[in-house]
Amino acid sequence: MSLQTCMGTGVQLEPQNLHLKLRVGMPQSFEVRFRRAEVYPIDLYYLMDLSFSMKDDLKNIRNLGREVATAMKNITSAVRIGFGSFVDKVVEPYVSTVEAKLANPCNEGYKSPCQPAFSFKHVLKLTEDVEEFERKVSKQSISSNLDNPESGFDAIMQVAVCQVRTNG
Repeated sequence: MSLQTCMGTGVQLEPQNLHLKLRVGMPQSFEVRFRRAEVYPIDLYYLMDLSFSMKDDLKNIRNLGREVATAMKNITSAVRIGFGSFVDKVVEPYVSTVEAKLANPCNEGYKSPCQPAFSFKHVLKLTEDVEEFERKVSKQSISSNLDNPESGFDAIMQVAVCQVRTNG
């Protein structure tokens, strides 16, 4: 089978099978051909820490989705992006249980909306719609840490294992 024949079937590496009879002192050689798939799917799920120290990064990521999607489309036409976030592990003994701090964990001098801390939120499923990504990310607001440990690992586990995502 020629490489041209393989290209139409989505085969990226040729030969697919190889049978060699090797003998000591008798070198064998063969040719390997590789072709990058043109419509190879890329799924990119942004998982962002929305604690207070990341407020500048939240501003940047609003534009980053479009830039990354555009760059990825130079590689493949099948690009999807999604978004989720995390802050704190909101259970004792990991977090302060003072009601006022739970309701508004940001410092009193911070004027923008500050949402209560949460472990993980799935915000946007994987989509090809970059505008929807920008809309959803632009609606996100910072929270603040009520402790030192964060729920990043918990959030990674949620993204990796959950088939059905919940917002909260």
